[in-house]
Amino acid sequence: MAVITSYAPGTPCWVDLTSTDPPAARAFYSGLFGWRIEVEGEETGFYGIAHIGDHPVAGVNGLAADPGSPTGWMIYLATEDVDATAAAVINAGGTLAMPALDIPGQGRMAVAIDPLGAPFGLWQGDAHVGATLVNEPATLSWNELHSSNLARANEFFGDVFPMTFQQIGDGVDFDYTTMQLGDRTIGGMMQDRDDPSGWVTYFAVANADASCDVALGLGANVLTPPVDTLFGRMAGVRDPTGCRFMMAQLPADAAANA
Repeated sequence: MAVITSYAPGTPCWVDLTSTDPPAARAFYSGLFGWRIEVEGEETGFYGIAHIGDHPVAGVNGLAADPGSPTGWMIYLATEDVDATAAAVINAGGTLAMPALDIPGQGRMAVAIDPLGAPFGLWQGDAHVGATLVNEPATLSWNELHSSNLARANEFFGDVFPMTFQQIGDGVDFDYTTMQLGDRTIGGMMQDRDDPSGWVTYFAVANADASCDVALGLGANVLTPPVDTLFGRMAGVRDPTGCRFMMAQLPADAAANA
């Protein structure tokens, strides 16, 4: 078990959920993953931090999404200077949905939107560096951007962060690039012309089939039944509040995400 104490700029470091029904979401993910969710006070909007043991692994927003507002899991990419990265987002053709602001005692954040419309967060960690445990059951294991224009997405994120991209598909029927920081793979991006651009969050599980059974019992829908891939056994799920995510039963030798 590797404990994460810092993240290099550009690395996915945190995810949080915006839901139409935060109490129902907390109950579902606690039941599915065994999370202990500590709900903070009114000053944070009753934000909930999910823990495995003593490790923070994900967040659940405490206020219900406004009607018509986006819901789902949002990725945060690490930065050493949120303000400078926010400026780089704008210079590269993105926009800011939320300007940089301090989270007292925890860090500094902003919410950006890439040129194809996919939102993502920026996090400059202080006391809260992000998830301190990954690639263990019930923790974050992978983040993947589905983009309507993969070449433009690669260009944008390469301009904002010190990352490069490696094509692992055929570039036509399966157009998929991995996000690289040096020789480390930190996430993936794929061409998807059928759905709006957005990030997909993967959580590791010990057994994908058993976890799907638990999810069904808790009121979720299994969108993609478990299937074996080169990267583990995967399943797609929609939680009872309508938010999608993936579960991944990882190979025993899965590399760390951070």
